[in-house]
Amino acid sequence: MEQVNVKKPDLLKILKTNRTKHRAEFEQACEDYRVALIGILDEKLKDAKSGKQVAHAISLSMPTDQTKDYDRAIKMLEMSTDKIISLHEHEFAQLVQDEWQWKNQFSTSNSLLRSTAMTYR
Repeated sequence: MEQVNVKKPDLLKILKTNRTKHRAEFEQACEDYRVALIGILDEKLKDAKSGKQVAHAISLSMPTDQTKDYDRAIKMLEMSTDKIISLHEHEFAQLVQDEWQWKNQFSTSNSLLRSTAMTYR
């Protein structure tokens, strides 16, 4: 099956749920980033004050927000006059199954942030 027709209200509901979930994950990643960054900086400051050599580079990736991808798709659907939306396989994967091109990187990055933040909690 390469294409499927879905009811617009059903698709909108799923997409809005996926957006809400993504936004919550992003906000948690921002909190984890903040905790991890403060922890790392506090550690480096302590070491510097005690006279130790301190590397000043910090390799901590900032969270990325993809909410605009969801917002764009939602707005397009809301403005569509079609009652039935035809989705190709890749569109179905993105919009319904929440499998975006950037999703693996987003999840991996957030997992690393969570792990690092747990060290400093």
